[in-house]
Amino acid sequence: MVFIKTEYSFFESACKIEPAIQKCCELGIKEACIVDNKLFGVLKFFAVCEKYNIKPVVGCHLTVETEKIIVVCKDNIGYKNLLKLCSLEYISQNTFDKSRLGLVILDMSQVPVCRCIDEDDTYLLDVLDCMKYGIRYNSEKAHVNVHICKERDIPFEECNVTLDFGEYHLPRYPREGDNVAYLKKLCKNGFLKRYGQSAPETYIKRLMYELSVIEKMGFADYFLVVWDYVRFARLNDIPVGVGRGSGAGSICAYCLGITGMDPMKYGLIFERFLNPERISMPDFDIDFCVNGRQKVIDYVFAKYGKDKTAQILALSTMSEKTLKRDLANIGVNMFKADDIIKKLDGFPRHISIHAAGVVITAMPMTDYVPTLSHNGTSITQFDMGDIEKLGLVKMDLLGLRNLTIINECAKKVGVNANNIPLDDKAVYGLLSKGDTQGIFQLESDGITNLLVKMQPNKLEDIIACLSLYRPGPMDSIPLYLRNRKNPRFVEYKHPLLEPILRETFGCVVYQEQVMEIFRSLAGYSYGGADLVRRAMAKRKKDILSKEKNNFIGGCLKNKISENIAMELFDELEKFASYAFNKSHATCYAYISYQTAYLKCYYRTEFLQATAGDWGEDETVLEVNPQISMF
Repeated sequence: MVFIKTEYSFFESACKIEPAIQKCCELGIKEACIVDNKLFGVLKFFAVCEKYNIKPVVGCHLTVETEKIIVVCKDNIGYKNLLKLCSLEYISQNTFDKSRLGLVILDMSQVPVCRCIDEDDTYLLDVLDCMKYGIRYNSEKAHVNVHICKERDIPFEECNVTLDFGEYHLPRYPREGDNVAYLKKLCKNGFLKRYGQSAPETYIKRLMYELSVIEKMGFADYFLVVWDYVRFARLNDIPVGVGRGSGAGSICAYCLGITGMDPMKYGLIFERFLNPERISMPDFDIDFCVNGRQKVIDYVFAKYGKDKTAQILALSTMSEKTLKRDLANIGVNMFKADDIIKKLDGFPRHISIHAAGVVITAMPMTDYVPTLSHNGTSITQFDMGDIEKLGLVKMDLLGLRNLTIINECAKKVGVNANNIPLDDKAVYGLLSKGDTQGIFQLESDGITNLLVKMQPNKLEDIIACLSLYRPGPMDSIPLYLRNRKNPRFVEYKHPLLEPILRETFGCVVYQEQVMEIFRSLAGYSYGGADLVRRAMAKRKKDILSKEKNNFIGGCLKNKISENIAMELFDELEKFASYAFNKSHATCYAYISYQTAYLKCYYRTEFLQATAGDWGEDETVLEVNPQISMF
């Protein structure tokens, strides 16, 4: 077995995981152990080892009081103990002794740790040392015999750690009683508030169907957790967006107040959000006022406990720009720098926090994920992708500057921005004239020109505009504008397409339209249609080859000719990877309209609000690279 420090031992290794494991494979090495200073790269290490048929072993470089050691996990008990030990800022001997079960302890001086891939690359370690400590590079090699080679492949005892990627670990909404029944009660009460006593039967069926899917898939607690912190925000006058992403397609979310746009009115599809035919975690992205968002995060931490909540790691990486600057600072000449940049580009540079992501676990966080402590807040050592692989639920609490602008302007002029008419001619006139400075999502020259050509007169036009001005649908803009101006020019390959494409004048614009076509013309379920849409988006040719036959067969049953079916499938396949999510577009079009309304009637106050220092829509917060664990 070889012991490898990877790029996740910041500035201490020149080994990127994949090239390092590929080198092991070439040399016939069968086992590799990762021994970084923390566990940032463990899941990625496992995945790459599996790819190259190398047995992965988990280890770590720890400091117990003042002694530096390497520990290696013999089994899952050792791995669980390592998660906890790696989460501590300081490890006492007493604490270590209580947590050493399942761990093999090695003396640092006797373990041959690889820190670069080839012998010729040892100079990179000297460069990294100089970058880390801010000293001049003098070309003298301080590191020798630290590359991956057969001589460093030593016999080691049997170690077996298995990682479980097959289960979800959802938090329970903290209350006594049946949470499924409680969710149903909240949804039904919300349904009455939204639609009254005389709602159409189709609406009631949609609610009951969604509730049955949520219950079957085990996501009742997830909906309650999101409902609870959105409710907290509203009760504390923290502006909340009407939704973003596919979650707006759920009538349950609408009835709970998680989202604010009626999915029935705007033709939004639940299965685009939660597909009963594809088990995957639901993902509500919620926008909050940038001034109040931290209060919501604090509430979540207090509600579920600091031992069960954490923000998500994001790693800042070295880039050509930063490396040029750093190498110049340590005196590396530009000819040598080019080679170094190629080799170090993409290496982790320092730790950041993914500002939107919060993880909540049912059991203590360190049962699943190692953590770091920063200013009293826990940060996961695994990034967003690794968190999702482990089946942990990620809550996205995003800060949206425009909600703050809307709130500040509306308060100043005494208007409820969530209760404005959506058919105001003057507002659409403002957009039609191209007066879009400061208008959410509509400021760019391209979208402004499209609005002027469209002459919008209802919210659906803004939804279409946001969705059309993207790669893929953008090619349909000339046809859309022509057909919009002259509806008699609209042509449909088959009459069944008319109710689906009528709103966009015969053009496919939304992902939901792709799903509807598969359902109406070929008899797919919404869930099945979404699976094909996903396959199209990811260009999975093996799946698409099979589904093309299924689509054609379904169309033939509906007396649609094979030629039309083939043409339609080919068109959808080209388009689906670019199509826009209508649920998301609908929610953001509403915010666009709100800002346009305020600008139209309260121009001075609105422009003053847009000029205010409300911060940025942050998704990543930088953390001091000299954070305590280094």
